[in-house]
Amino acid sequence: MEKASGVKGLRWRSAAFAFASAFLPQRGIIQKNAEATATGIQTFYAATDLFHQASTTRS
Repeated sequence: MEKASGVKGLRWRSAAFAFASAFLPQRGIIQKNAEATATGIQTFYAATDLFHQASTTRS
């Protein structure tokens, strides 16, 4: 059960990353602000993880 939920979480995370990347600025800007971008992505992941936990707990 744990393994299955880990795979589901990984798929959710990949989808969330793909969604976020579609809205990120051009590469040059990302390279200039690599550290800020990494922090933003980590924050986005934390938020999506919390949202996903909340939605799976409800259902």
